[in-house]
Amino acid sequence: MLNSLQYEYVNEELIDNEFICIICNKPLDDPRCTPCDHIFCGKCITEWIQRKNHSCPTCRQPLRHQELTQANRIVRNIVGKFRVKCMACVKIDLERNDFERHLSTVCPIVCLETDIMCPWTGMREEFNNHITNCSYQNLRKVFNSLLAERQQLKEKASREKVDIEKFKGEVQQLKNELKQNQIRNQNSNRNFEELEKRQKCQIDEHRNKLLQLEEQTRKLKSQIDRYKEEGETLKEQQRVALESSQKYTMQIKNQLRQQCIENNKYQREVEHLNKQMRLQFIQNAYEIWQLKNNVIHCNADSIEYQDIIQQLKQQIEQQRSRLDDLHSESHANHEHNAQLVNQTDFTREQISSEWHRSSHSDDTFKSNRRNLGCNKRKRGQ
Repeated sequence: MLNSLQYEYVNEELIDNEFICIICNKPLDDPRCTPCDHIFCGKCITEWIQRKNHSCPTCRQPLRHQELTQANRIVRNIVGKFRVKCMACVKIDLERNDFERHLSTVCPIVCLETDIMCPWTGMREEFNNHITNCSYQNLRKVFNSLLAERQQLKEKASREKVDIEKFKGEVQQLKNELKQNQIRNQNSNRNFEELEKRQKCQIDEHRNKLLQLEEQTRKLKSQIDRYKEEGETLKEQQRVALESSQKYTMQIKNQLRQQCIENNKYQREVEHLNKQMRLQFIQNAYEIWQLKNNVIHCNADSIEYQDIIQQLKQQIEQQRSRLDDLHSESHANHEHNAQLVNQTDFTREQISSEWHRSSHSDDTFKSNRRNLGCNKRKRGQ
């Protein structure tokens, strides 16, 4: 089986979906058929089963590796005729079945050590001879070790670069903190100077206040001495007033005794009045109870009267509706009578006209009869 990295498909999007493996989504390579008649790449379906997926990827029927068979010849021929492009010589329009022959006969090959500057190129049959004699192949181990050291140095440099960037950030942060501290120190110095000035002003103010307070204390001492003298005089006056107040209290006590005697008398009278008021209250409550019973009876009677009134109202409404019906009927009869009167008037007029006609015809008949009688007499004479 060829390595698919050595070629790529031409117009892969035009390949029918029937020839696309649903596992790798690539055109079928070494197609294998399942018992349920589904086709997959040989490598893809083998790896599928080895991953303990013992079922068909399409229909999920049970599947074992021993049951896989090679696709029929028609499918293999169609898949083998897919057009590919050689990735080594960039030649296109090759059939995939002919690609291996192209690699062995036509397509040139380069040394595997081209990544370490081996300049050899040639045909595939000369490749094995070159590999055994290639001097660059001996440098592979040294080159690999150098590459590993280079990779380690790169990683170490990247780590150191990260550390340096981190250190720069920390240094910048410290610089910023230092500037902030300097600004804070300047502000604190200004504040300290302002506080010192304020404290000096406050100390001067306190000194002036102390001097004022000392002056006030001297004045207060003189006032206290004066108040002491006045207090002595007030004590004497209070003693005299106390004696007079004691006499006055004795008089008030005597008056209070008399007032208590009178109050006891009034209290007995009040108790008597309270008893009378309780009796009157009980009597009033009994009368109120009787009035409530009367009110309840009256309410019951009023409810009955209301029901009777409601019934009478309903009867009145019914009578009123009947009167309305009778009124409408009388109005209709009146209209009918008016029509009958009109008809009788019309018939009277017709009868009168007929009567006049008949009377006129009688007069003409009588006149004609008289004329005939005259004519007969004349003929007889």
